Amino acid sequence: MKKKIILLLTLVLVLGFSIQISAANQVELRIVSMFGGEDPAAPVFTELINKFEEKHNVKIINDSAQGDNDFKTMVRNDFEVGNEPDITMYFTGGLGESIIESGKVVALNDILADNPSWKNNFVPAALEQIRSEDGNIYALPVTGFYEGLIVNTDLFNKYGLPLPTDWDKFIKAIKVFKENGVVPLSAGLGDGPHYLIEHAILKTGGAKSHDAGLKNGIDSGWIKGLNLIENLYNMGAFQENAVMHGFSKSQELFRQKEAAMIVEGSWFLGSLPEHDTVKVLPMPKVKNSNGNSSDLIGGFTSGYYLSKKAYNNDQKREVAIELMKYLTSSNVIRKIAAANGGVPAVKNATPSGISSDKKSGLELMPKADHVSLPIDAQISADAFQEIVKGISYISAGIRTPKKVLKKAREIEVSK
Repeated sequence: MKKKIILLLTLVLVLGFSIQISAANQVELRIVSMFGGEDPAAPVFTELINKFEEKHNVKIINDSAQGDNDFKTMVRNDFEVGNEPDITMYFTGGLGESIIESGKVVALNDILADNPSWKNNFVPAALEQIRSEDGNIYALPVTGFYEGLIVNTDLFNKYGLPLPTDWDKFIKAIKVFKENGVVPLSAGLGDGPHYLIEHAILKTGGAKSHDAGLKNGIDSGWIKGLNLIENLYNMGAFQENAVMHGFSKSQELFRQKEAAMIVEGSWFLGSLPEHDTVKVLPMPKVKNSNGNSSDLIGGFTSGYYLSKKAYNNDQKREVAIELMKYLTSSNVIRKIAAANGGVPAVKNATPSGISSDKKSGLELMPKADHVSLPIDAQISADAFQEIVKGISYISAGIRTPKKVLKKAREIEVSK
C-alpha cells in the first residue's frame, strides 16, 4: 500500500514538473488588430486565434480594438515607448509610415521570397499596392474594398442590350436608354463625384497616368479624363440637372430602377433592395486610349506587420511567421471577408453564400492587372476638392479641365 502511495506521489510530482517545464517553454505572442470592439469580424478573429493556440504551443495575448482614432493613438504610443506588439494589424500608406520609420518592423520581402507558395497566394495587385515608398513590403494585406460600374441587369434585358463590357457597348447602352427615358448613368456631379472622376482618368489615361498625382505636373490623362466627363454630359449620359445633384439623388435613381448604371463602391451594394438583378463590372476602357479594361479602383490599406523584436527572438520567430501565414491563408481570410464584406487579399477566398452582386464584385479583384487607390487617397483633400468643385463647371463648358487642374495643382504643391 505504501509503495502505491509513493508511486502515486512520484507520478504527481513528475507530471507537475512536466507541466511547469511545458509552461516555461510556451511561446507568448502579443497581437493587436482592428478586429476588436464592435467590428463585425471581431468574434471570428477571436475564434481563429483560439484555434491557433490549441494547435501550437503558444499563448496569444489578443489586444485587438476597433480601428478608430483611439486605436491609432494606442498603436503609435506602443511603438514610441518600445511596447510594440509582436504582430500588429495597422494601416499602410501615410499612416503606416510612422511605424515603419520607427525601425521596429521587419521588411518582409526576403521572408516571402523564401516561401513562394505563401507569396504567390496573395493577389499580386493587393501585395503591390501596400508596398512602401522605399520599395519594401512591411505589411501583409487582409481585406479591402473596390469600386466599379454597377448595373441594373434587368433594364439591360428589357431593352435587349448586352452588358457594357467594352466601350462600344457602353456608348450604345447610353444612347438606347436615353431614347427610352431611362437615365443611362446616374451621377452626382454637383457634390463629390469622386468615383466618376477617378474612373474617367483611369480608363482614359491608364493606371500610370491615374497614379501620377499632381506634384510633378498635370498628366495629360487627367485632362482627357475630365474631358470625357464633359463629353458624357453632352451626350445626355447623366440625369437631368446632374450638375446640381449629389450622392443621395444619384444613388436613389439607381435603387428605384430609374437609372441603368452607376459608378460606385462595394459599400453601396448593401443598400440595394434587389441583389439578383445587379452586377458589378469594371468600367470599360475608353476606345483607342491608354486605359485597361481590367484595371480597378480599390484599396488594400491595412495589413499585418511583424516586429523586429519577435523576428530576432529565436523562440518567437518561427511561430510568429507561422501565425502570419495562418492569418493570411485563404481559409482564414474567407471567414474574415464573410464577416466584414471586404475583398479578400488572397486567392480562392471568396466567401460562400453571399449575394450575387457582391460575388460579381469580389471576383473582379483577382482578375485585375492593376488596382489603384482612389485619387483622393493620393493627393491632398483640398486639391481633390478643387477638382470636385470644378466638375460641374467643366460639364457645363464654363471652365476647361486644364484650368481646374492647374488650380488644384497649385493647392497640392503648396502643401
